[in-house]
Amino acid sequence: MRRHLWNKRVPMEQDEMKKIGQELEYKLTSAKLQQTSSELLNEEEIEKEMAGIRKIALQQMKKSIYNWRPLHLDAYLSVVYMSSHLLSNYAVWYSIMSEISAIDPEFRPQNVLDFGSGLATSVWAINEIWTSVNEHYCWDHSVDVCTLARLLLQEGKADADMVFPGVYFRQQLDKEYSKKGLRFDLVLSGHTLLELPTKKTRLQHIDKLWTQTKDYLILVEIGTPHGHSLIEEARLHILNTYKNTKHSGHVFAPCPHEKPCPVVSERSKACSFEVTYKVGPSQVQKKKVFLESESKKEPKQRSKKGTSVRYCYVVLKKGNLAEEPRAPRCLSNANKQKSSVQCQLCFPDGRVGRAVFTQSQNVGNLVRLAKRSVLGTRLPITGWNQEDLDASSSNATTSDSSVTDSAEHIDSECSQGT
Repeated sequence: MRRHLWNKRVPMEQDEMKKIGQELEYKLTSAKLQQTSSELLNEEEIEKEMAGIRKIALQQMKKSIYNWRPLHLDAYLSVVYMSSHLLSNYAVWYSIMSEISAIDPEFRPQNVLDFGSGLATSVWAINEIWTSVNEHYCWDHSVDVCTLARLLLQEGKADADMVFPGVYFRQQLDKEYSKKGLRFDLVLSGHTLLELPTKKTRLQHIDKLWTQTKDYLILVEIGTPHGHSLIEEARLHILNTYKNTKHSGHVFAPCPHEKPCPVVSERSKACSFEVTYKVGPSQVQKKKVFLESESKKEPKQRSKKGTSVRYCYVVLKKGNLAEEPRAPRCLSNANKQKSSVQCQLCFPDGRVGRAVFTQSQNVGNLVRLAKRSVLGTRLPITGWNQEDLDASSSNATTSDSSVTDSAEHIDSECSQGT
């Protein structure tokens, strides 16, 4: 199941399929006309030939077009999904929640809406980070997966209370939410965009979630170009549609800018991140998931440090963007040389560039921070030469305290799980 979901693609729009079908039909018709003798065919023969051409075109389309189908989890597939995705989903949510808590320590969510909650791993992750949540609404169209998620929260005992109070499961979003204008401090939607059939339904889904968001909206997809394209689609839709309105917002993470993703436009790759997790010898009881960030090529790879999974995400926050400078983010692990450190960064001006750190620029342990940087690290530096991103980082400025604090934060992250 993991491989099946990892290879899932964006469903093709009906207009695109119709265009491909017409092009195939035209190509086959032209080839047939060249093979046909100059004698004129009657209408019956022409109709027969065209029917054969349409049949061949349909067969070729089925072979060339991705056969998208939504995921339906019954009782058996819910257990299969649990065995393959329970730990990785929890690790992803925990990593994102930890980042929000670290950047915005004053945020204390009271109520949460999880659309496409699945096994409700977000409930465990959120309660690990915050103890302030009173209501957690979990929506999923599968009754079986909701039943399994509830049993996990009841520690396998159907008549027991849930580990965390205030968790409610729904198969349909209550209309009362929209009628009463109820909004949630934190709204989540993980691995749901690829399950929606058209762009129109995806954008309607995003609009519904955004209007019910009070503070933060988190969208997560698989770490492939297809998953990232839908994250970028939703991100730009919210930024452009709700600009200068009462529902306006900005990107909180991971992007340090509001512009189109430079990774897609310049590299044709996915801007994905990675989390590594490992558990104790028993997976029956709840174990602490240790998180690290490191570069791997496989979607799930076991090593001495644990099992890694790649994902794409965006965190959008309601309200206007603060005026303080934003920190660039590392797009890969640091490339350590003998006398310097090179980092590939995504800059606040919406471009990707290479920064070079040398010992002569070691302000506030800046080089030490760069050496410890991994995929996803935020470097607290400002004052870059925007005209030449490949130049030296001599124009960068930062405070000693911010760099020292960031270095200590990275050290603590890297020491987890050892």
